[in-house]
Amino acid sequence: MQWPSYFPDDCPRKEAEPKKIKVYRLVNHDPPTEKDFIPSKKRKPNEKFSDDCLASGLSCYTSYKEIIQLKEMTPYFRRKKIAVGFTHTNFGVVLRTPASTGKSHHTYWICDGASPHVLFKVVREGEEQ
Repeated sequence: MQWPSYFPDDCPRKEAEPKKIKVYRLVNHDPPTEKDFIPSKKRKPNEKFSDDCLASGLSCYTSYKEIIQLKEMTPYFRRKKIAVGFTHTNFGVVLRTPASTGKSHHTYWICDGASPHVLFKVVREGEEQ
């Protein structure tokens, strides 16, 4: 896989694997667009992150309950929509990266040219998929 040029050295993490898992992600659009799948490191290239490799990936959750809690507890996320989809083995690699926002947090590193948004759809509130 060819990784984007903004990825730091040794990123993605060597433990990350290309695998298909069901994940939830907060998005702005229905249906999700490419803009909903731009990592923080690319959106804010001059910002200092505590971990540039994690910032180069996408935050996802395997627990619907945890992403609901994140949305409800964080004012910045309240207007966002919840999308559900699958990671794709040809689009990148994924690693469980538990965070203060949830134990089911995963980081999904997307390779150049991949379009993960086509594999996601917005979930209506209360409709766990």
